[in-house]
Formats: sequence, structure tokens, C-alpha cells
Amino acid sequence: MLARSLAELVTCLPALNLVDAPPNKMLKYMSASIPVIASDSPLWREIIAGNYCGLLVYPLNPAQIAAAIDYIVTHPDAAERMGR
Repeated sequence: MLARSLAELVTCLPALNLVDAPPNKMLKYMSASIPVIASDSPLWREIIAGNYCGLLVYPLNPAQIAAAIDYIVTHPDAAERMGR
């Protein structure tokens, strides 16, 4: 199933114990060359935006999450670059 994924969604609520550490599944997706759509926090921004390996969203904004999913689906070349 992972090999057929266009992207993986890793959104966590902005809780203190979640914003300072990336979840293991996010790292698993990145190692599988799959772009991630993840919560925007300072640490995650450094990892994801700093390495252009996915998109950042505010986890409580469904429209922003939907727009990120739409971008991945409608821009396959960009998604592939993010995965690499």
C-alpha cells in the first residue's frame, strides 16, 4: 500500500509533546521516497521545508489540508521531486 501512495498525511494537533519531535511514521514515509503533508511546527518546518520533501499545513484547517492534497495530485512532478 505504501508503494502506491502519492503522499502521506502526518497531521498532529499542536500539543507541546508533539511539536518538538517528528513521528516515526513521517521518517518512514520519507525513507520510502514518499512526500509528506505534515503539521507546520518549527522543527517539522526545518526538516520538511529545509529539504523540500513535502508540504506543511495547519492541522486544524481542513481547507489547507485539502489544498495540499490537491497540489500533490495535480503536480506529480513536484511530488516526485519531494519524494526524492
